[in-house]
Amino acid sequence: MHLSSVHRHSRLPGVWTAGSGVHPGAVRGNLKPMQMVAVALRSAVFTARLRSHHPVIVNGLTRILVTGGQIEFGGDVVFRALSARSEVGASRGGTLVIEDNVFIKQGVTVIATHSIRIGHHTLIGGHTGILDSSFHAIEADREPETGPIGIGSNVWIARSVVVLPGVTIGDGSVAAAGSIVSKDIPPAVLAAGALAKPVRDLVIPDGWYRP
Repeated sequence: MHLSSVHRHSRLPGVWTAGSGVHPGAVRGNLKPMQMVAVALRSAVFTARLRSHHPVIVNGLTRILVTGGQIEFGGDVVFRALSARSEVGASRGGTLVIEDNVFIKQGVTVIATHSIRIGHHTLIGGHTGILDSSFHAIEADREPETGPIGIGSNVWIARSVVVLPGVTIGDGSVAAAGSIVSKDIPPAVLAAGALAKPVRDLVIPDGWYRP
């Protein structure tokens, strides 16, 4: 399912059907806050709930992978993917919530099999992966690792970060480029490293958000 695959920059309500990439409510003005949609994806048909009370801004090419879960967008969520598609999805039983004023760059993958929540005014750099399941077992006697992911408000996740299952990132924190976040990051710190650890505290004044 392609969002705005024709329109290079568009501002549409947050529920779509597969096909042209343009939600009919953008033309008819009759968008409901929540509705069931059927999505044809790679010759298979899935259903999901996509909910948004506000517009979502798409600049470039973004793909929503709808596989039976629930996706909820806040207001002024921005996808900017000019050279590589971002993929956002929620599988059956999974819930993905993206709050207001979240910016998502190109090549990002966010797939919820359980629960992923991204707080308001968060920035997500290009080619980042946020996954609440490992999808595959690493040994015969172990199940795939799963766990809800909670990303606070005013967080900056820089380029090529991987956020692993069960992680929480506190409000105002920064995950440096190339970090692998396998453990919780407290609020208002800079975390970096192949297994990301807090490097130093950050000064985050009340009411200040990263531009």
